[in-house]
Amino acid sequence: MTRTHLLAAAALSLLLAASPADAKPGAARASGGHSGPGLTSLSLWGVLDPGPIDGLGLGFRLGVPLVPQGILHAQIRDELVLEAGADFVHYNDRVGFYPYYVDYSWNGLLAVGGVAWNFWFTPQLALYPKLDLGWWFGWYRGWDNRYGYGRGDFDGIFLQGAAGLVYRAQSVDFRLELGSGLARIGVGFRL
Repeated sequence: MTRTHLLAAAALSLLLAASPADAKPGAARASGGHSGPGLTSLSLWGVLDPGPIDGLGLGFRLGVPLVPQGILHAQIRDELVLEAGADFVHYNDRVGFYPYYVDYSWNGLLAVGGVAWNFWFTPQLALYPKLDLGWWFGWYRGWDNRYGYGRGDFDGIFLQGAAGLVYRAQSVDFRLELGSGLARIGVGFRL
């Protein structure tokens, strides 16, 4: 594990250990109703990897407010939200030229947990940075090893940063998130 991974894990542990009462005493905000911070949600989205080999998939996140009243000045509507979930991404590609080519696919499952820091500019609109830590594993199909470059199944830990937008409508939240290599667009349901 690299120093960067250890630093990110330590920062995430400190954020998760923070007590809402310790973060900003006396500044609790109302979290009832259907607008603004403080609501548990389930987000479902499509996943796109616009890289050199296009990937498509599906994912979900369960978001639980860690510090719904925020950690900044009482005039700023912010909150920390713990998100946990998974993404499934599928890739297809062709390597080589006729008649010596290989059509193959790659499937990846990413189990992830992270912290988003929502900044609510209005009761309906929030922007956020997010840091995720997760475990991914994947497998190849159709790869032909006779041309070399053998491909095996794999797994590993990953760290990714992202920035996102939430637009809170009457009954659902619309989300857009751009991260380290993946773009996500979807809807969230308040629980």
